[in-house]
Amino acid sequence: MSEPGGRPDISAVIVNYNGGPLLPACVRALRETADTLCLEIIVVDNGSTDGSLDWPTGEPAPDRLIHVDHNLGFGRANNLGAQYARGRHVLLVNTDCFVRPGLPAALAEQLDADPSIGVVGPRLLNADGTLQPSCHNFPAPLVLFLEQSLLWRLLRFTPAIRRRLAIAGEHTQPMAADWLSGACLLIRAEAWRAVGGFDPRFFFYWEEADLCRRVQEQGWRVVFEPAAEAVHLGGGSSGNPALLRQFFRSLYLFYAKHYPPRRLALARLIVGTMALFKAARAGLASLRAGGNPACAAEARGWLGVARL
Repeated sequence: MSEPGGRPDISAVIVNYNGGPLLPACVRALRETADTLCLEIIVVDNGSTDGSLDWPTGEPAPDRLIHVDHNLGFGRANNLGAQYARGRHVLLVNTDCFVRPGLPAALAEQLDADPSIGVVGPRLLNADGTLQPSCHNFPAPLVLFLEQSLLWRLLRFTPAIRRRLAIAGEHTQPMAADWLSGACLLIRAEAWRAVGGFDPRFFFYWEEADLCRRVQEQGWRVVFEPAAEAVHLGGGSSGNPALLRQFFRSLYLFYAKHYPPRRLALARLIVGTMALFKAARAGLASLRAGGNPACAAEARGWLGVARL
């Protein structure tokens, strides 16, 4: 808990949208791992309707709760929460991300020890303890093809791929990265203010890649620190057609903002071709399973992506 009148070391901002029991568990994990750091927790609720804000008795509560009556989107809601942040650093944490002991201190030490670092992120794990790759290259067409086709998984044992494609690395050593997963990121407050936070045009997805790029354009580095770990439940978007379309809308916005038109056209060609292939595959799987609803939804989702 932050001390009255004192400046926190870290302001943690959590955006909640129908997070259910995940929200208090996320807050509890932060409280339990703060160690000697002065930590404030700010929750922005994006119009939840699942009773997320009916706080369980005995659970540690956030320092500030901001309730919005509609879904602002991930970036806008984080920007709103960060307006109230008083810490030297801003920790962005998803409701389904649970920090492990030592994470706040390990990340803060990186920023405090090296003023050239603007953003630092931890090693992410799936619920079963396996690695969840969180380091990424910016999505130039070749990178986009390798990542979205999942071909990188077949090539990750090739030394050249492991060296050049961040997602294929072992995620065991500190390293500079183009961008890091926004599930858990610590950002120097000065850097956050310098770039104006997230670009509000990104409703959901790719806002952290855009943020990391703009932070680097201002002269700071983005660094991965595996000594800090968090469990991110994640979930992916392929089973939700609306989220799948949103993912690629945001990708095209990133391209339109940071790449020349010819690269955007190439990205659309890569994604459209891949989407049609995946739609056909899911459609066939649905037919073979006698009209499996999940496969049918996935097929519709990929057809929607192809039409973007």
